[in-house]
Amino acid sequence: MEEKNQREDQIDHLLGAIQRVDAPEFLETRIYARLNPLQDTIPIWWGWGSTALIAVLLMVNVWAIQLEESTSQSADVLVEEMHLVDDYNLYNN
Repeated sequence: MEEKNQREDQIDHLLGAIQRVDAPEFLETRIYARLNPLQDTIPIWWGWGSTALIAVLLMVNVWAIQLEESTSQSADVLVEEMHLVDDYNLYNN
């Protein structure tokens, strides 16, 4: 038991003798720069591709809205010609 206590005391003494070391400035930044030098850049084709995709989606939406308006107008004409429209006037004045 004494031997174990002596070892622990020696280890504590050795650990107590270790002094703190100051790291060089910007060490973390340098390490990250070496690990992945292009981590903050996005390829230019991603930007152009996403812009083109958004433009195509907008054109498809505009086309779909125009198509819906034209079909709904023709449906309204058909309903009126068949006299299927309710008048909502209770007394037909």
